[in-house]
Amino acid sequence: MDAKPAPTGPRAARKRQAIVRAARDLFLREGFGVGMDAIAAEAGVSKVTVYNHFGSKEALFTAVVAGVIDEPLTGGEQTGEQAGKASDLGRLVEAEGPEQLKAALTETGRAWGRAVRADAEGRALRTLVASELHRFPELGRA
Repeated sequence: MDAKPAPTGPRAARKRQAIVRAARDLFLREGFGVGMDAIAAEAGVSKVTVYNHFGSKEALFTAVVAGVIDEPLTGGEQTGEQAGKASDLGRLVEAEGPEQLKAALTETGRAWGRAVRADAEGRALRTLVASELHRFPELGRA
């Protein structure tokens, strides 16, 4: 049986964002054992909505971790200098020639690395992933 596609549109995007934020907060506070009912309640949506967007708790957790990894590049929840330097992907597009591109890639990578290392929530989520590897090795691979 084919998986149902995730909901789309602005309203669905807002719900998805609320679900990911609630899941992130609860995973950090209570660990991977937190129930989907609690995540749905924290996000202000139904449990069916959570499953419609993510399909499983493992997929939701993977989305949370991916979001933490991507935040420094997108400007997500970072603030100040971290967000400004790491989210400036425009310099990659605007680079003229291989030397400028190499310099832009190098600086973007370094800024991303600094932001990831400085993110306490990200470190806590990586620790949570490591503690769950025995039960969900696919989470570590993801």
